Amino acid sequence: MSNDQPVIIEVAINGETPKERNMNVPRTPEEIGTDALACVEAGAAIIHGHADDLKVSGLAAAKRYAEGWRKVREARPDAILYPTVVMADDQAERFAHLPHLVEWGAAQMASLDPGSSNFAINGPNGLPVRDFVYTNSYSEIGYGFDIFSKLGLGASMALYDASYCRAVIAWHRAGKLPRGSFTKFYFAGDHDFMSGKPGGMNFGFPPTETVLIWDMTLPRTEE
Repeated sequence: MSNDQPVIIEVAINGETPKERNMNVPRTPEEIGTDALACVEAGAAIIHGHADDLKVSGLAAAKRYAEGWRKVREARPDAILYPTVVMADDQAERFAHLPHLVEWGAAQMASLDPGSSNFAINGPNGLPVRDFVYTNSYSEIGYGFDIFSKLGLGASMALYDASYCRAVIAWHRAGKLPRGSFTKFYFAGDHDFMSGKPGGMNFGFPPTETVLIWDMTLPRTEE
């Protein structure tokens, strides 16, 4: 069955995948620039990347991102580029690199995940191990949306479970979502996404057709 509906392709260029898991993952600015440009030339419209150190913030982080995206900006200025947030407890520090990137024309979107989750894998006995709570309070979410709106950045939002979707709907109803924002459904598989080893992730639901249909139905039930 043919379908001529246009699609937008986004490439998440590296995430937090280490070289130890995949030697080909781009981590340095030079590697990121080369791979990102190849993806755009192959048809991608949006490139999302992580800097090699998410604890570096502000101007230093912005320079690192800009260095990695220089090739793409020079060859394909129409490409949409966006970074992730800085791993910091201070709200302002999380987004302090964005004004610099916007000033340089090096970002058109930014990441903001509208919720909180326990990220763990299952250990040998089947119980969750490796405590890590990914926290985004509602005040932090609203703070981020306000910054994005002021900077003219769309928000790229990961939906790890239904509560994330409900938060997006609430901000949408209030007319407070930044222009150009979009959401992506995230599902938990049978392997740890960082190590690639069996164990599974414990957020949300598994990647099944039934779950996808339910996720796509939720916004309609909230209207």
